[in-house]
Amino acid sequence: MKKTDIQRIRLDILSDKKSALSILMDKDGMLKRQGNGSLPIDETEIIGHVDAEYFANIVELVDEDVMPFANLYDHPNKAGTPLTVSAAFMDTHDGVKRFEFRLGTETTDIGDLFPFFDRFISQVVHMTQAWYDQEKARQESSDSTPCKP
Repeated sequence: MKKTDIQRIRLDILSDKKSALSILMDKDGMLKRQGNGSLPIDETEIIGHVDAEYFANIVELVDEDVMPFANLYDHPNKAGTPLTVSAAFMDTHDGVKRFEFRLGTETTDIGDLFPFFDRFISQVVHMTQAWYDQEKARQESSDSTPCKP
């Protein structure tokens, strides 16, 4: 899959089977995000639209050379809290390249592929953080505003 083929990206981090991060975005600017990938888990889910440039900038971070290695990587030694980290890239032809890593927070000897996705996900979180914080504050303020009869 080439960068230019990517139409949608989904990123997830499960910590002990609880969602620590879920991001779904597409090239038209739809962005859905819950959490920040760390503990304590932030369960606030925000759905909205951003400038399509967000997606284009994130796609630029993708290394096409990793695409042939899309697979499930289930580490035999899940030391610490169990983690499932996944990244999926969808194209215009319903093709999907999915990477899933099952390991623990204290797992060592994780190879070269997982650190790439760990950095990629961290960069996406950073790039969408201001939007997430702003929309979360807006949602929280509207939730606390009493309804007028």
